[in-house]
Amino acid sequence: MVNAVSRWSLLCIAWLAVAPTLAAQTATNTLLLIADDVGIDGIGVYGAGASPPPTPNLDQLGRGGVLFRNALANPLCSPTRATIYTGRYSFRTGVGTALAPGAQGLALSEHTLPEILDANGTRHALLGKWHLGDALGPSAPNQHGWSHYVGSLGGQVADYFAWQRTRNGITSTSTTYATTDAVNEALAWISAQNQSWVCVVGFQAAHTPLHAPPASLHTQNLANLNPGTTPRPFYKAMVEAMDSEIGRLLGSLPSGVRARTNVIFVGDNGTPRNVIQAPLDPLHGKGTLYEGGTRVPLLVAGPAVATPGREVSALVNTADLFATICELQGLDARARVPATVPLDSISMAPYLASATQTPLRPVAHVELFGFSSTTTGHAVRDARWKLIRFTATGARDELYDLAADPQEQVNLFSASMTPEQRAAYETLRVAAAALRGEPLALEFGSGCAGSAGVPVLSAPGGGPRIGASFTLRVASLSATASGALLLLGASRTLIGTVPLPIELSAFGMPTCQLHTSSEVVLPMPAPVQRATQTALAVPNDTALISVTFFAQAFVVELLANPASLIVAPALAVVVGSP
Repeated sequence: MVNAVSRWSLLCIAWLAVAPTLAAQTATNTLLLIADDVGIDGIGVYGAGASPPPTPNLDQLGRGGVLFRNALANPLCSPTRATIYTGRYSFRTGVGTALAPGAQGLALSEHTLPEILDANGTRHALLGKWHLGDALGPSAPNQHGWSHYVGSLGGQVADYFAWQRTRNGITSTSTTYATTDAVNEALAWISAQNQSWVCVVGFQAAHTPLHAPPASLHTQNLANLNPGTTPRPFYKAMVEAMDSEIGRLLGSLPSGVRARTNVIFVGDNGTPRNVIQAPLDPLHGKGTLYEGGTRVPLLVAGPAVATPGREVSALVNTADLFATICELQGLDARARVPATVPLDSISMAPYLASATQTPLRPVAHVELFGFSSTTTGHAVRDARWKLIRFTATGARDELYDLAADPQEQVNLFSASMTPEQRAAYETLRVAAAALRGEPLALEFGSGCAGSAGVPVLSAPGGGPRIGASFTLRVASLSATASGALLLLGASRTLIGTVPLPIELSAFGMPTCQLHTSSEVVLPMPAPVQRATQTALAVPNDTALISVTFFAQAFVVELLANPASLIVAPALAVVVGSP
């Protein structure tokens, strides 16, 4: 019996000794590589530029995994990095522009990616560029949850060959080429891990200052060239050097580790305008809300990818990396972030697992704010249409049909938009207001005329906000109008099972249309001075923020038509935050 117990004890000891090794052999890891100022024209596999830099390693990554054709980022680096690490749009985090030295940046109250990863013991490190605020000093990345940080805190290094490197709160000067240093640090940290890990490598490349990288890392002929006057060859050399170091990083991982590691490569914004390539518009590069400033490369390869070697055309946003990485590491991001904190992140893991996954995101959103510029605003797009709303000095809207005009040269927003264009604009305008929690009352559809013309339904003072009353007003009534009914509905596409709009000619109302379902019908007061209005109170309930409903008014006017009823155009109404 004693011998049996002893043998059992030895087996237990042996298991305890080998268990960490077995766990390391089966753990899934994520390696996130973030390029700086590299748009889709900067990576060869995208085929988007006339003469892209040589990127054989990234091209191989894309051909051996999944290439996302419509990945969107914010047009500057700090806002995009905030979306990646929080899964939240910039209007929620408050990081809307490139942060200056000493900026507060990302709030400590945000629930960051490394903090979520702590829930199941996933190890994590951030190596390279931070650029999310250094008001907390050199330990800023660590205070935001990163257990290991080595890199440059600001938006750019003054010199790639002599720069200030911070290691877990201690800053010194490094003379190792910055791109090479990031890979050296990644390899050193990864080699020390014996359990599941997430490693983020934020390259400075290809951000300015433009320069000649070490000759061993690129093939560009830079002799007698000046980056100030001929920037493009230097930019290409920097991207090629980054690709070379990515090749070294991936090639240096032990085969067993590489087999268990999902590799994600993404750009933080579009290519700078002085080096962007045709056919992309040089006025639509980095720092703008156009596709050249916001559409970025996104490549994923690794064990999560089924049927590699394919493209996904569905819309994704850099905020989606938050939920994706969590899911790849066995965590539910939504379950780990308090329910009161809105998340905009939608995991891309279903696209990796299935080649037939239908689109998960109807629209994608990007934005730019926090400084004085005519480019301040936001953009929202679906699979075909894109709305840009500039907000710096009064709202100005631009609408593009990306299927017919991918370079956004023809602004369709005008009073003479076709019905299809008008419907696209209305849909995107409502979607933008809803996701941003902004009050809105937007007219759509058509009305029919009485003796004084077509009545007008409006919301004086703007759309509703929670905890306040708002008014719906019907005006331009004839002197013979005797009353009105206000219809409030949850849909503008169906009433029951019947598609909207419904032609009302069969009901004695020629040229009239019903545009909304009618879950609620409210009588309005008798008209006074050819108008009537109703005040509606919105409860102070945050769950109502972004709720969208539709309204339309029916006006009683004797002899206007056989039914003695005319209708106003409808309103799409979005409930905003206080």
